[in-house]
Amino acid sequence: MKKFYYLILFLLILSSCLKQEESNVPVEQEPTSQHQELLLEGTWLLTDGNIYLTNLETNQKTYYNHFGYDKLTSSLRFLGSRFNFEDIELEVTTWTFKNPNPKNGMNEFVLNNDNKNPYGLNITGRYVSITEHPNLTDKKLGGSARPLTIEVKDLNNNEIYVYVQEQYFSMNNINYKSFNKLTFRKISN
Repeated sequence: MKKFYYLILFLLILSSCLKQEESNVPVEQEPTSQHQELLLEGTWLLTDGNIYLTNLETNQKTYYNHFGYDKLTSSLRFLGSRFNFEDIELEVTTWTFKNPNPKNGMNEFVLNNDNKNPYGLNITGRYVSITEHPNLTDKKLGGSARPLTIEVKDLNNNEIYVYVQEQYFSMNNINYKSFNKLTFRKISN
């Protein structure tokens, strides 16, 4: 019975995403981290997002719009969320980056204005990671970190791309790699 529920969940996820043909998939390249050109500190609103899949057996590349066909919620994990960080909602999800401590690069990341339950934020040079908060025992990321790559989309309009949640997984005995490209607009400093 449990397998049946997982199958239904998987089919719902696939049917609710807008699939793009392989010819439309951008070439995977290492995005440039440009957060120094745009002050990352502040609150950012999610305005769009895609999840990119690569079939590691055939190298076929596909991407899905997280919010196609009037869909307002999605998951950063292709097979469904395991953590609150992975749940996203169009024009509702906010990410707040608090200015990192210049001594060690650690400060706080706040998801959806929940200041009582912050995550850790580590910025070292061009490397940015969301981590477990160093002073809290609650493991909101399962004990791991989420590396981010920040790319400036539009400096004048305070828009960025965030590449996040690169992962490898197997589905129907086929191995895949996936990552997300999210678009955010700055709404407050």
